[in-house]
Amino acid sequence: LTNCTINLKRRKGANDFNYEFLTNPSSKSDSAYSDKKKSGDKINIDFSLKNLDFENIAFLYRDENTEEQIEVKLGKGIFHPDIFDFKKKQLAIDDILFDKALVGYTILKGDYHTPWPDTIPFVHINNSDWKIAIGSLKIRDSQFFYTDEMHPYDTTFGMDYNNLLISEIDFNLKNITLDKDTIRSKITFLSAKEQSGFVLNNLTCDLKLTTMEAVCKNLQI
Repeated sequence: LTNCTINLKRRKGANDFNYEFLTNPSSKSDSAYSDKKKSGDKINIDFSLKNLDFENIAFLYRDENTEEQIEVKLGKGIFHPDIFDFKKKQLAIDDILFDKALVGYTILKGDYHTPWPDTIPFVHINNSDWKIAIGSLKIRDSQFFYTDEMHPYDTTFGMDYNNLLISEIDFNLKNITLDKDTIRSKITFLSAKEQSGFVLNNLTCDLKLTTMEAVCKNLQI
């Protein structure tokens, strides 16, 4: 897939998107599935993936309800799947490479912004109980930015956490697994540079991420 741009917008007053049907065809929220289920029919999704190559891909999502924008660009991406089984909900990938990728999140100027709740509700990251294993993930010469247009860029006190621009990101992960809501991996290399002048030459650790905690063991910087 080359030279592709995807634009997605949610206008004010629109209902939430239902993404779950993409990974869980039997989702109760899928009314079409519920109608077929009553008649005794089944919905099956099955296909085989060998290699996925992406070049010059862009995705832009703008939400007018929450006044936010998400931008993802990919100069080059290569995937080598080993197992892709929708029925057993298993995905195994030998290696993934992202080159010259960009991920950005922007809080837009607007009349309405969703306030932060007093308590953050529990969120599942793997509702469909997929089991995912990735041998290695490499990210080369990539960027990440976070911009809050309600707060102009300010370097008075060093790094401005309302306006982050991290470039020259090089990232190596090995043995990545997703089991229920737990992600485990080993970061073997991480380097990056922030626009304020902060430079990370190298970071390694054993990583564990859940919906409740982020743990780095054997951390070295």
